Amino acid sequence: MIVRLCRRAAGEVRIVVTGASLTRFLNACAEGGIELRQMERVEWNRLEASVSVRDFRHLPSCMGRTGCRVCILERRGLPFVLARLLPRTVLLCGLAAFCVLVALVGTRVWEIRTDISPSLDRDAVMEKLEELGVGIGTPLRAINTPSIRRQMMIWEPEISFFALNLRGNSLTVTAHAGVQPPETAHENEVASIVAKQDGVIKSIEALRGASMVAAGDAVHKGDVLIDGCVLPTREGGKAHFVRSDGRVYAYTRRSVKAVRPLERTEKCFTGKAKTRLGLCIAFRGKNYFVGRRISGGECEKTIERRVWQISESVRFPVSLEVQTYRYYEPVPCTRTAEDERTEMLRLALGQTAADMEDGKILSFDAEMQEKNGAALLTLAVHAEEQIGERIVGR
Repeated sequence: MIVRLCRRAAGEVRIVVTGASLTRFLNACAEGGIELRQMERVEWNRLEASVSVRDFRHLPSCMGRTGCRVCILERRGLPFVLARLLPRTVLLCGLAAFCVLVALVGTRVWEIRTDISPSLDRDAVMEKLEELGVGIGTPLRAINTPSIRRQMMIWEPEISFFALNLRGNSLTVTAHAGVQPPETAHENEVASIVAKQDGVIKSIEALRGASMVAAGDAVHKGDVLIDGCVLPTREGGKAHFVRSDGRVYAYTRRSVKAVRPLERTEKCFTGKAKTRLGLCIAFRGKNYFVGRRISGGECEKTIERRVWQISESVRFPVSLEVQTYRYYEPVPCTRTAEDERTEMLRLALGQTAADMEDGKILSFDAEMQEKNGAALLTLAVHAEEQIGERIVGR
C-alpha cells in the first residue's frame, strides 16, 4: 500500500501496446531498464501496462524496430494533478493555504483546558506556564513535560500533582494541591459542646464527654450540651477532663425577613435586533469584527462563540464570535406584594437551607405585607438541624 502511494505521488502512465511482435517489445524494455507494472494481455496483439513518468520518456528510444505502437490510456499521480491546477491560480493558492493550515493545526497547541484545585491560584499557575513557554501557539515538540513539571512543583510547593496531557492539539493542565492533614487535638485539651441556637432536643449522640441534656429538653444558645468534665462513676473515683465529641439534633425555629421594592424598571423589547460577526485568532488573542460598532439606544448583548474543530481534541486556531444586540425600552412597572411572593419565598428558603450545616426544613409560615412601597416578607421556618459546636476551655 505504501509503495503504491509513493508511485502515485511520483506519477505513472497507463499505456496500451499493440502489434504483432509483443515479445520483441518486452525484450527491448528489459534491455533498456524500463519497468512495466500491472501488465495485462488483453488480446494476442494487445498489451496494457503501467510505467513511471521517467520510464515513459525513455520508452521511444528503447523500442527500436519492434513494430509495436504505444498509446496512453490514463495519466495518474500528483504531477498531473498539479499540471491541471497551474492555470487555476485561486484554486492552487487555496490548496496551498489549506496545507499550511493543516500543518499549523497539527503541530501547535490551539486549546488549553485546566483542571486546577480551587486552593491554587489558577491565574498564577497559567502565568507561570507562560513564562516556561507553554501557551497558545506553542509547538508540540517544544513542550518538555518532565522539565515543566519539576519547575512547577519547585515554584509552588503546595502542588502535589502536576501533569500536561496532550490530545491532538488540545492541552490539559492538571494541578492538584496536597490534602492538608486534619488538625490533631492535644491530648490535654479540654472542650465542651454547646448550643449555637435555641431549640428542643430531638436526639443526642455523645461520643466523648458527659451528656447534660436529654431528648425533649429545651435549650438556649450557649447552653452546655456535652460537658468536657466527666464525673466519676464509682465512689472514691475522680473526675477527668476530655475533649468532647458528638452530635446533637434539635427542632429549631428561624425568623427571616426580606424586603423588595415594588416600583422598578423593566425591559420592553422592541423586536429590533442586530448581529455583529467577529473572527477570533488564537495566537493573536484579538477579535476582528465585520462592520461598525453597535451604538444608539438601550440594548441587551448576548455572545455566542462557535469553535471550528475536526474532533473534540483537534480544533482550528480560529473561532467565530456572534454578538447579538436586542433593543429595548425601559418601562416603569409597579407590582404587588403577591406578585413577588413566590420569588421572595424561594430565595429566603434557599438561603435558610444554605445556612444550616446539617439539617432540613420541616415547615414554614410566611406573611406578606406592603409597606412604604415595598414588599415585606416575614418567614418563620421550622427545621431539624445539628446545633452543637465545640468550644475549647468550657
